[in-house]
Amino acid sequence: MRSFYTRLSLLTLSIILITLAIPVLGESYTYVSLDEARNEVEKFFSSANENNLIIIIGSKISLGDQIFFNIIKNQIDVIKNEKFYPDTSIESINQLNETYIVLLGSEKTNLLSNQIITNNTINISKTLVSPPVIIVFGSEKISGKKILILYTLKEKYNNLNKAVERSPLNAIMDKHFIPITATAISLIFVYLWNIFSTTIVELISDYTSESIIEKIIIKHRSKKKEFSIRKYINSKEGISILLSSIVFSIAMSWTWSEKLSDFLWMFIVNLIVIGLILLLRESARQYFCYKHNLKAEHVFWPFGAILTVISTFLGNTFSLASYTLKEEKEEIEKQFGRIIFLISIILFSFSIITFLWNLFYPDIIFQMMFTYTIMMLVIDLFPLPPMDGSDIRKWSFKKWFTLYIIVIFFYISVNFTFLF
Repeated sequence: MRSFYTRLSLLTLSIILITLAIPVLGESYTYVSLDEARNEVEKFFSSANENNLIIIIGSKISLGDQIFFNIIKNQIDVIKNEKFYPDTSIESINQLNETYIVLLGSEKTNLLSNQIITNNTINISKTLVSPPVIIVFGSEKISGKKILILYTLKEKYNNLNKAVERSPLNAIMDKHFIPITATAISLIFVYLWNIFSTTIVELISDYTSESIIEKIIIKHRSKKKEFSIRKYINSKEGISILLSSIVFSIAMSWTWSEKLSDFLWMFIVNLIVIGLILLLRESARQYFCYKHNLKAEHVFWPFGAILTVISTFLGNTFSLASYTLKEEKEEIEKQFGRIIFLISIILFSFSIITFLWNLFYPDIIFQMMFTYTIMMLVIDLFPLPPMDGSDIRKWSFKKWFTLYIIVIFFYISVNFTFLF
């Protein structure tokens, strides 16, 4: 039987091999330093002034990119005081009187960028890449107006969140409120599940004969005896991890597919990414449980799987397709909480590293890594059972609360600032 470290090495190697498969930029791009890029941009603006220059920002640009572009604007004297005009207020480049036109956002996020690229009405002279931005220099074919298109690398190599656009809630509310509404509905269902499951047990106790209750208790206890102290995950847990990976892969592929025709490709990517992260996390959890003499098992949760699909359909994935079953003793729950807290810290660090790496070297693999990891943490740290957050809270309320606040802040920043 392979050791835990051997398995960890194999998983790490798998991730590296996937990373090496990431496509690189084409030959038409020239990599330059930030200083070189800035010099080229300043040359573009050498004859520009407030009377012949206009800056048009894409209506689909994320809030994070909007902030980033404002920072860039303040660094260049010629455009420091220029106003950003929305792309929705201008029908075409031809109607503009200005001879210098700056388009913020690629064809994905700026209507005018999409217009001139799709209609092939721009002569591109050069394209510079200076992570984290791409700068396209060109001119309009008919009028000769000088055009500069500026957008971030993640626009090109990351997908946009489409869950809000596809949500049925669009018909009854503003799109900005859809993610929080979908999340709130999921939380309500989880809360009701906790109440309902407890009530059912109480009703059975009240209205069923003692002999039947006794049989249920005996059966329940016999199930608990099936748990053993193991160093590795078993085949049953492996199936649970696979099923959970499939559910989340379906949800995330629906959310992050640019077109529904890309769903299958996204599903394969997510299945590999999610499967590896889950397998790594559960292997670490089982190993630490073994070191601390704890009995625990990762199990698939059908109710959580259904809720995952529903919440995704409504506009924001929030649920739990699997959880860890363990002995229901306070001292064991506290020990388990300490282990999960440590694993959560490691996963949170991993999500931050992959997020920052994706800003400068964006790829859909990295995007799915940090998106799934931070989403999984937000779900797992929720304080209601069967989520692991309930065990961490029993071990140390202050540490659970501090970590959860930090994780939620990062989750909101990433999902509703940088990606929307």
